Amino acid sequence: MREYSDKEKIAFIEKYVDNVEGLPEKDREKYRLFVEEGVRKEWPVALHAMAYGCYGGNEVFEEDWITSRDCLIKLAQLTDDPFAYNTLGYIYYYGRCNGKVPEYEKAFQCFSIGAASGVYESRYKLADMFLAGKGCIQSKTAGANLIMSMYLENRDLFCEKEYECKFADIALRVGGLFERGDGVEQDIEAAYGYYLEANCAIKKRLKYFDYYGDRKVAKGIEESLKRVKDQLPADFFEKEMVYETPIPIGGLLRNSVGMDIVVTEEYGKYMLEAIGFKGGESSGCTMLTIPKMGICELISSVKMSLSDDAKVSRDSLPYRAFVTELKGDEEDNTVSFIYGDMMMVGIYSREFRLEGYECVED
Repeated sequence: MREYSDKEKIAFIEKYVDNVEGLPEKDREKYRLFVEEGVRKEWPVALHAMAYGCYGGNEVFEEDWITSRDCLIKLAQLTDDPFAYNTLGYIYYYGRCNGKVPEYEKAFQCFSIGAASGVYESRYKLADMFLAGKGCIQSKTAGANLIMSMYLENRDLFCEKEYECKFADIALRVGGLFERGDGVEQDIEAAYGYYLEANCAIKKRLKYFDYYGDRKVAKGIEESLKRVKDQLPADFFEKEMVYETPIPIGGLLRNSVGMDIVVTEEYGKYMLEAIGFKGGESSGCTMLTIPKMGICELISSVKMSLSDDAKVSRDSLPYRAFVTELKGDEEDNTVSFIYGDMMMVGIYSREFRLEGYECVED
Protein backbone atom coordinates (compact mmCIF):
# COMPACT_ATOMS: atom_id res chain seq x y z
CA MET A 1 0.00 0.00 0.00
CA ARG A 2 1.37 3.41 -0.98
CA GLU A 3 1.90 6.04 1.67
CA TYR A 4 -1.06 8.35 2.37
CA SER A 5 -1.03 11.61 4.26
CA ASP A 6 -3.30 12.07 7.27
CA LYS A 7 -5.36 14.49 5.19
CA GLU A 8 -5.88 11.84 2.49
CA LYS A 9 -6.79 9.21 5.08
CA ILE A 10 -9.35 11.47 6.71
CA ALA A 11 -10.85 12.33 3.31
CA PHE A 12 -11.11 8.61 2.47
CA ILE A 13 -12.89 7.85 5.75
CA GLU A 14 -15.24 10.82 5.26
CA LYS A 15 -16.18 9.55 1.81
CA TYR A 16 -17.50 6.23 3.14
CA VAL A 17 -18.23 6.79 6.84
CA ASP A 18 -22.00 6.96 6.30
CA ASN A 19 -22.09 4.56 3.36
CA VAL A 20 -19.90 1.59 4.13
CA GLU A 21 -22.17 -0.54 1.95
CA GLY A 22 -20.91 1.45 -1.04
CA LEU A 23 -17.27 0.77 -0.23
CA PRO A 24 -15.58 -1.45 -2.87
CA GLU A 25 -14.47 -4.73 -1.33
CA LYS A 26 -10.84 -4.11 -2.33
CA ASP A 27 -10.84 -0.90 -0.29
CA ARG A 28 -12.41 -2.29 2.89
CA GLU A 29 -9.09 -3.28 4.46
CA LYS A 30 -7.66 0.15 3.68
CA TYR A 31 -10.71 1.77 5.27
CA ARG A 32 -10.38 -0.42 8.37
CA LEU A 33 -6.68 0.41 8.78
CA PHE A 34 -7.28 4.15 8.30
CA VAL A 35 -10.10 4.12 10.86
CA GLU A 36 -8.06 2.18 13.42
CA GLU A 37 -5.16 4.61 13.00
CA GLY A 38 -7.55 7.55 13.24
CA VAL A 39 -9.02 6.23 16.49
CA ARG A 40 -5.52 6.09 17.98
CA LYS A 41 -4.93 9.66 16.81
CA GLU A 42 -8.40 10.73 18.01
CA TRP A 43 -9.69 11.93 14.65
CA PRO A 44 -13.42 12.61 15.20
CA VAL A 45 -14.43 11.09 11.85
CA ALA A 46 -12.55 7.89 12.70
CA LEU A 47 -14.09 7.70 16.17
CA HIS A 48 -17.51 8.15 14.54
CA ALA A 49 -16.77 5.42 11.97
CA MET A 50 -15.58 2.94 14.60
CA ALA A 51 -18.33 3.78 17.10
CA TYR A 52 -21.20 3.32 14.68
CA GLY A 53 -19.51 0.45 12.83
CA CYS A 54 -19.22 -1.56 16.04
CA TYR A 55 -22.74 -0.52 17.12
CA GLY A 56 -24.37 -3.72 15.90
CA GLY A 57 -21.63 -4.40 13.35
CA ASN A 58 -21.33 -3.65 9.65
CA GLU A 59 -19.42 -4.80 6.55
CA VAL A 60 -16.08 -3.69 8.03
CA PHE A 61 -16.35 -3.97 11.81
CA GLU A 62 -17.86 -6.70 13.95
CA GLU A 63 -20.34 -5.90 16.70
CA ASP A 64 -18.39 -4.70 19.73
CA TRP A 65 -20.41 -2.69 22.23
CA ILE A 66 -17.47 -1.80 24.48
CA THR A 67 -15.44 -0.41 21.58
CA SER A 68 -18.51 1.47 20.37
CA ARG A 69 -19.08 2.95 23.84
CA ASP A 70 -15.46 3.98 24.32
CA CYS A 71 -15.30 5.66 20.89
CA LEU A 72 -18.56 7.49 21.55
CA ILE A 73 -17.31 8.74 24.92
CA LYS A 74 -14.15 10.11 23.31
CA LEU A 75 -16.13 11.57 20.37
CA ALA A 76 -18.54 13.30 22.76
CA GLN A 77 -15.65 14.72 24.79
CA LEU A 78 -13.94 16.08 21.68
CA THR A 79 -16.93 17.41 19.77
CA ASP A 80 -19.82 17.72 22.25
CA ASP A 81 -21.89 15.95 19.58
CA PRO A 82 -25.43 15.48 20.99
CA PHE A 83 -26.03 12.49 18.70
CA ALA A 84 -23.03 10.74 20.23
CA TYR A 85 -24.59 11.29 23.66
CA ASN A 86 -27.92 10.01 22.33
CA THR A 87 -26.32 6.78 21.06
CA LEU A 88 -24.43 6.37 24.33
CA GLY A 89 -27.75 6.72 26.09
CA TYR A 90 -29.12 3.72 24.20
CA ILE A 91 -26.03 1.64 25.03
CA TYR A 92 -26.46 2.40 28.72
CA TYR A 93 -30.27 2.10 28.67
CA TYR A 94 -30.16 -1.45 27.33
CA GLY A 95 -27.08 -2.51 29.31
CA ARG A 96 -25.08 -3.35 26.16
CA CYS A 97 -21.78 -3.24 28.04
CA ASN A 98 -23.09 -4.44 31.38
CA GLY A 99 -24.37 -7.95 30.77
CA LYS A 100 -27.74 -6.56 29.60
CA VAL A 101 -28.23 -4.90 33.00
CA PRO A 102 -29.42 -1.34 32.30
CA GLU A 103 -27.33 1.58 33.51
CA TYR A 104 -30.23 3.99 33.82
CA GLU A 105 -28.48 6.85 35.61
CA LYS A 106 -25.81 7.08 32.92
CA ALA A 107 -28.49 6.77 30.23
CA PHE A 108 -30.49 9.59 31.84
CA GLN A 109 -27.44 11.88 31.83
CA CYS A 110 -26.74 11.18 28.16
CA PHE A 111 -30.35 11.53 27.04
CA SER A 112 -30.59 14.79 28.99
CA ILE A 113 -27.75 16.27 26.92
CA GLY A 114 -29.27 14.94 23.70
CA ALA A 115 -32.72 16.25 24.60
CA ALA A 116 -31.43 19.69 25.58
CA SER A 117 -29.73 19.82 22.17
CA GLY A 118 -32.92 18.97 20.30
CA VAL A 119 -32.34 15.29 19.47
CA TYR A 120 -35.83 13.81 19.18
CA GLU A 121 -34.81 10.27 20.10
CA SER A 122 -33.29 11.60 23.32
CA ARG A 123 -36.47 13.50 24.10
CA TYR A 124 -38.50 10.29 23.60
CA LYS A 125 -36.31 8.30 25.92
CA LEU A 126 -36.06 11.05 28.52
CA ALA A 127 -39.86 11.18 28.58
CA ASP A 128 -40.01 7.39 28.97
CA MET A 129 -37.56 7.54 31.86
CA PHE A 130 -39.52 10.27 33.67
CA LEU A 131 -42.74 8.30 33.22
CA ALA A 132 -41.19 5.14 34.66
CA GLY A 133 -38.79 6.73 37.15
CA LYS A 134 -35.79 4.99 35.58
CA GLY A 135 -32.50 6.64 36.52
CA CYS A 136 -34.35 9.69 37.83
CA ILE A 137 -37.13 10.86 40.13
CA GLN A 138 -40.39 9.67 38.64
CA SER A 139 -42.47 12.50 37.22
CA LYS A 140 -45.28 11.46 34.91
CA THR A 141 -46.18 15.11 34.44
CA ALA A 142 -42.68 15.92 33.17
CA GLY A 143 -42.75 12.90 30.85
CA ALA A 144 -46.16 13.81 29.46
CA ASN A 145 -45.17 17.46 28.98
CA LEU A 146 -42.10 16.44 27.01
CA ILE A 147 -44.16 14.24 24.71
CA MET A 148 -46.88 16.86 24.24
CA SER A 149 -44.32 19.53 23.30
CA MET A 150 -42.93 17.21 20.61
CA TYR A 151 -46.47 16.46 19.46
CA LEU A 152 -47.27 20.13 18.83
CA GLU A 153 -44.01 20.72 16.97
CA ASN A 154 -44.40 17.71 14.72
CA ARG A 155 -48.11 18.25 14.10
CA ASP A 156 -47.18 21.57 12.51
CA LEU A 157 -44.48 19.87 10.44
CA PHE A 158 -46.92 17.23 9.26
CA CYS A 159 -49.46 19.88 8.27
CA GLU A 160 -46.66 21.50 6.25
CA LYS A 161 -46.46 18.18 4.35
CA GLU A 162 -43.09 17.21 5.84
CA TYR A 163 -44.14 13.57 5.94
CA GLU A 164 -40.72 12.31 6.99
CA CYS A 165 -41.12 13.94 10.42
CA LYS A 166 -41.70 12.02 13.65
CA PHE A 167 -45.38 12.86 13.96
CA ALA A 168 -46.62 9.27 13.61
CA ASP A 169 -44.36 8.04 16.42
CA ILE A 170 -45.21 10.94 18.72
CA ALA A 171 -48.98 10.82 18.13
CA LEU A 172 -48.78 7.12 18.99
CA ARG A 173 -47.05 7.98 22.26
CA VAL A 174 -49.60 10.68 23.09
CA GLY A 175 -52.38 8.17 22.47
CA GLY A 176 -50.66 5.86 24.94
CA LEU A 177 -50.54 8.61 27.57
CA PHE A 178 -54.30 9.14 27.37
CA GLU A 179 -55.07 5.43 27.14
CA ARG A 180 -53.11 4.70 30.33
CA GLY A 181 -53.63 8.02 32.11
CA ASP A 182 -49.89 8.69 32.38
CA GLY A 183 -49.34 12.30 33.43
CA VAL A 184 -52.76 13.20 31.99
CA GLU A 185 -56.33 12.31 32.87
CA GLN A 186 -57.24 8.98 31.30
CA ASP A 187 -59.42 9.58 28.23
CA ILE A 188 -60.08 6.67 25.86
CA GLU A 189 -61.88 8.87 23.34
CA ALA A 190 -58.92 11.24 23.16
CA ALA A 191 -56.54 8.28 22.84
CA TYR A 192 -58.54 7.04 19.85
CA GLY A 193 -58.21 10.45 18.18
CA TYR A 194 -54.42 10.51 18.62
CA TYR A 195 -54.13 6.97 17.27
CA LEU A 196 -56.14 8.05 14.21
CA GLU A 197 -53.62 10.86 13.67
CA ALA A 198 -50.71 8.46 14.06
CA ASN A 199 -52.31 6.15 11.49
CA CYS A 200 -52.77 8.98 9.01
CA ALA A 201 -49.15 10.08 9.46
CA ILE A 202 -47.55 6.65 9.14
CA LYS A 203 -49.48 5.96 5.92
CA LYS A 204 -48.07 9.16 4.42
CA ARG A 205 -44.55 8.31 5.57
CA LEU A 206 -44.71 4.78 4.20
CA LYS A 207 -45.97 6.12 0.88
CA TYR A 208 -42.93 8.34 0.32
CA PHE A 209 -40.13 6.96 2.50
CA ASP A 210 -38.63 3.62 3.43
CA TYR A 211 -37.43 4.06 6.99
CA TYR A 212 -36.25 1.09 8.99
CA GLY A 213 -38.84 0.02 11.55
CA ASP A 214 -41.80 1.89 10.03
CA ARG A 215 -43.69 -1.33 9.26
CA LYS A 216 -43.40 -2.20 12.93
CA VAL A 217 -44.63 1.29 13.89
CA ALA A 218 -47.61 0.89 11.54
CA LYS A 219 -48.48 -2.46 13.10
CA GLY A 220 -48.31 -0.98 16.60
CA ILE A 221 -50.63 1.85 15.58
CA GLU A 222 -53.08 -0.59 14.00
CA GLU A 223 -53.14 -2.70 17.16
CA SER A 224 -53.62 0.39 19.34
CA LEU A 225 -56.54 1.59 17.21
CA LYS A 226 -58.28 -1.76 17.50
CA ARG A 227 -57.61 -2.07 21.23
CA VAL A 228 -59.01 1.36 22.05
CA LYS A 229 -61.90 1.15 19.59
CA ASP A 230 -63.09 -1.96 21.43
CA GLN A 231 -63.25 0.09 24.66
CA LEU A 232 -65.40 2.89 23.25
CA PRO A 233 -69.12 3.08 24.15
CA ALA A 234 -71.51 1.46 21.69
CA ASP A 235 -73.10 4.83 20.92
CA PHE A 236 -69.78 6.68 20.45
CA PHE A 237 -69.73 6.86 16.66
CA GLU A 238 -71.87 9.32 14.71
CA LYS A 239 -72.61 9.78 11.01
CA GLU A 240 -72.20 13.56 11.00
CA MET A 241 -70.31 16.24 12.88
CA VAL A 242 -71.75 19.51 14.15
CA TYR A 243 -69.62 22.27 15.72
CA GLU A 244 -70.64 25.34 17.69
CA THR A 245 -67.89 27.29 15.89
CA PRO A 246 -66.21 26.64 12.49
CA ILE A 247 -63.23 24.83 14.04
CA PRO A 248 -62.02 23.12 10.82
CA ILE A 249 -62.01 26.47 9.00
CA GLY A 250 -59.97 28.06 11.79
CA GLY A 251 -57.47 25.20 11.59
CA LEU A 252 -57.17 25.66 7.85
CA LEU A 253 -56.52 29.38 8.22
CA ARG A 254 -53.77 28.81 10.81
CA ASN A 255 -51.81 26.83 8.22
CA SER A 256 -52.51 29.17 5.29
CA VAL A 257 -51.30 32.61 4.17
CA GLY A 258 -54.98 33.28 3.68
CA MET A 259 -58.02 31.54 2.30
CA ASP A 260 -60.85 31.94 -0.12
CA ILE A 261 -64.28 31.78 1.44
CA VAL A 262 -67.42 31.24 -0.58
CA VAL A 263 -70.91 31.79 0.86
CA THR A 264 -73.81 30.33 -1.11
CA GLU A 265 -77.43 29.49 -0.52
CA GLU A 266 -78.55 25.99 -1.47
CA TYR A 267 -82.15 24.83 -1.04
CA GLY A 268 -82.87 27.60 1.45
CA LYS A 269 -79.75 26.87 3.54
CA TYR A 270 -76.53 28.87 3.77
CA MET A 271 -73.33 27.01 2.87
CA LEU A 272 -69.81 28.16 3.75
CA GLU A 273 -66.74 26.84 1.95
CA ALA A 274 -63.12 27.67 2.80
CA ILE A 275 -60.10 26.95 0.58
CA GLY A 276 -56.58 27.30 1.98
CA PHE A 277 -53.75 29.11 0.18
CA LYS A 278 -50.15 28.01 0.53
CA GLY A 279 -47.19 30.38 0.60
CA GLY A 280 -43.89 30.69 2.42
CA GLU A 281 -43.92 28.13 5.23
CA SER A 282 -47.72 27.80 5.08
CA SER A 283 -48.95 24.65 3.36
CA GLY A 284 -52.56 25.72 2.86
CA CYS A 285 -53.81 22.56 4.54
CA THR A 286 -54.69 21.25 7.98
CA MET A 287 -55.38 17.97 9.70
CA LEU A 288 -59.04 17.19 10.22
CA THR A 289 -59.49 14.69 13.06
CA ILE A 290 -62.99 13.53 14.01
CA PRO A 291 -62.84 10.54 16.36
CA LYS A 292 -66.64 10.19 16.43
CA MET A 293 -66.58 9.55 12.66
CA GLY A 294 -63.31 7.60 12.65
CA ILE A 295 -61.81 10.26 10.36
CA CYS A 296 -58.33 11.77 10.17
CA GLU A 297 -57.29 13.42 6.90
CA LEU A 298 -55.01 16.18 5.71
CA ILE A 299 -57.36 18.60 3.96
CA SER A 300 -57.04 21.72 1.79
CA SER A 301 -60.68 22.84 1.82
CA VAL A 302 -63.79 22.32 3.91
CA LYS A 303 -67.50 22.92 3.36
CA MET A 304 -69.99 23.55 6.18
CA SER A 305 -73.70 24.31 6.37
CA LEU A 306 -75.15 26.87 8.77
CA SER A 307 -78.14 26.62 11.10
CA ASP A 308 -81.64 27.25 9.71
CA ASP A 309 -81.84 30.67 11.36
CA ALA A 310 -78.37 31.76 10.19
CA LYS A 311 -77.77 35.31 8.95
CA VAL A 312 -75.13 36.56 6.51
CA SER A 313 -74.06 40.20 6.17
CA ARG A 314 -74.02 40.01 2.36
CA ASP A 315 -77.27 40.24 0.41
CA SER A 316 -75.86 39.24 -2.96
CA LEU A 317 -74.96 35.57 -3.10
CA PRO A 318 -72.89 33.68 -3.99
CA TYR A 319 -70.24 35.82 -2.32
CA ARG A 320 -66.51 35.14 -2.56
CA ALA A 321 -63.67 36.85 -0.69
CA PHE A 322 -60.02 36.36 0.25
CA VAL A 323 -59.49 36.60 4.02
CA THR A 324 -56.55 36.47 6.37
CA GLU A 325 -58.21 36.56 9.78
CA LEU A 326 -61.17 35.02 11.55
CA LYS A 327 -62.75 36.48 14.70
CA GLY A 328 -65.51 34.73 16.59
CA ASP A 329 -67.82 35.56 19.46
CA GLU A 330 -69.19 32.37 20.98
CA GLU A 331 -71.72 34.22 23.16
CA ASP A 332 -73.30 35.94 20.16
CA ASN A 333 -72.75 32.98 17.77
CA THR A 334 -71.07 35.32 15.30
CA VAL A 335 -68.00 34.90 13.12
CA SER A 336 -66.27 37.70 11.18
CA PHE A 337 -64.00 37.00 8.21
CA ILE A 338 -61.44 39.77 7.78
CA TYR A 339 -58.86 40.96 5.26
CA GLY A 340 -56.52 43.61 6.59
CA ASP A 341 -58.76 46.12 8.38
CA MET A 342 -61.88 45.20 6.44
CA MET A 343 -64.57 42.79 7.51
CA MET A 344 -65.43 40.92 4.32
CA VAL A 345 -68.43 39.04 5.70
CA GLY A 346 -70.08 38.46 9.05
CA ILE A 347 -72.04 35.33 9.89
CA TYR A 348 -74.47 34.50 12.65
CA SER A 349 -75.04 30.75 13.11
CA ARG A 350 -75.75 28.56 16.12
CA GLU A 351 -74.03 25.59 14.50
CA PHE A 352 -71.68 24.64 11.69
CA ARG A 353 -72.33 21.24 10.19
CA LEU A 354 -69.55 19.48 8.28
CA GLU A 355 -70.74 18.75 4.74
CA GLY A 356 -67.53 17.80 3.00
CA TYR A 357 -63.81 18.41 2.55
CA GLU A 358 -61.08 17.97 -0.02
CA CYS A 359 -58.05 15.88 0.83
CA VAL A 360 -54.59 17.19 0.02
CA GLU A 361 -53.05 16.18 -3.28
CA ASP A 362 -49.47 15.20 -2.45
